[in-house]
Amino acid sequence: MDTMFPFGLPGATALYEVLYVLTFVLHLVLAQFVLAGTGCLVVLGFEKPRPDAATESELRDWLPFALGGAITLGVAPLLFLQLLDRRGFYTANLLLRNRYAFVLAALVIGFYMLYVAKSSRRAREGRVLRVVVPLLAFACFVFTGYTWSQNRILSESPDTWVRAFTGPVSFAELLPRFGFFAAAALPSLALVLAASRRDAMSRLANIAWLGFGLELVLAIAYVLARTRPLASGLTGAWVYVAGAAFVIEAAAWGTRRYGTAVAGRFLFLLSIAAIREVYRLGARADVNSQAAAAATKGGMPLFFVFAIVNAALLIYCLRRVVRVSGESAPGSSSEIGS
Repeated sequence: MDTMFPFGLPGATALYEVLYVLTFVLHLVLAQFVLAGTGCLVVLGFEKPRPDAATESELRDWLPFALGGAITLGVAPLLFLQLLDRRGFYTANLLLRNRYAFVLAALVIGFYMLYVAKSSRRAREGRVLRVVVPLLAFACFVFTGYTWSQNRILSESPDTWVRAFTGPVSFAELLPRFGFFAAAALPSLALVLAASRRDAMSRLANIAWLGFGLELVLAIAYVLARTRPLASGLTGAWVYVAGAAFVIEAAAWGTRRYGTAVAGRFLFLLSIAAIREVYRLGARADVNSQAAAAATKGGMPLFFVFAIVNAALLIYCLRRVVRVSGESAPGSSSEIGS
């Protein structure tokens, strides 16, 4: 690929790739908020006294909704991925065997644990359950993310399929890859909380800067650990866009310009997703034919209709949750019971 992604691709491939990247980033933002937010609940559960009780309460209220949104927004990129990488996707699922099937169970358990943490008085007030319940949910989400990273690496590595069928395969880049996206969740969480918890900015800034540092270290470790050569497109414009977005976001944090920081974070995640796709396109030769075949089946107008309807419903639900949360906040005129 000699031009900047997605330019230079056939029309069908470019359309599906753009839709995949955009929907994946929207899903990723909420998934990272859930992962980092649940981990934050575990840390806050150990604290006594509770200096960040308001932040803890806010996380308990929002995490179940965020997880539901992450799962809902994850449907579209999953479907586009099957169109663009059918052979690799299904082969990786089969080779992972029960580990991939357990993802569904892990999400269900994690979902219920978040609701227990939100609605149960003992889980909110008892110190043991304040740690155990979110810790169990956090373990479920880590397992889900780790397994998905394993799935993606396996789908991109046809040379390992025979070994994966006969026994375990060692992926040197697995931990740095999953660790990078987990570390990227820290600035995402800090930005969301900064919008409503400005009285806790010192701690949120520490979370953000920790995430920035881990991102850099793990990104370098991931590149060094790759067992396959990088696609030529990875040295192109999206790498520079990612670097610029990272610098813009870090600078915005330093000057407390959170609107700019949000834009920088979204552009950074978008750049990383684009870089991943450039590499995958370089590793697979059948993407264009699969996309062209899928484009002949029709259904794209119907997809856009449902995309608009679902977006409107999500926005409506979000506004409803924000309004109810405001009404049930301490000191408000009305409260909803747990």
